[in-house]
Amino acid sequence: MSIKIQIARAQLGTALDLFIRDRDPYSVHSLACGGSEIVEGLAKEADLPSISTHILQTIPDIDQRKLKRLRTSTGTRSSTSTSRTAKLSAMTKP
Repeated sequence: MSIKIQIARAQLGTALDLFIRDRDPYSVHSLACGGSEIVEGLAKEADLPSISTHILQTIPDIDQRKLKRLRTSTGTRSSTSTSRTAKLSAMTKP
């Protein structure tokens, strides 16, 4: 197995573990994006369809621009992240 695949698996596996345990949403987002970028690049190198290709072909409401915007947004909507953000804001207020 190539080192790139090992790295992508580690990133995606860790992101999934953190997500399931409702942990740090920013780490989940960063790890998931990093792993998926590697997988997308490997698929492109191998001339194989990627998950982006599949999404664009099967979901008519999404175009390339919207897909990119969805990937780069940090829309964390979990109650844990909301409460953590509120606590952090409260601690940093003068």
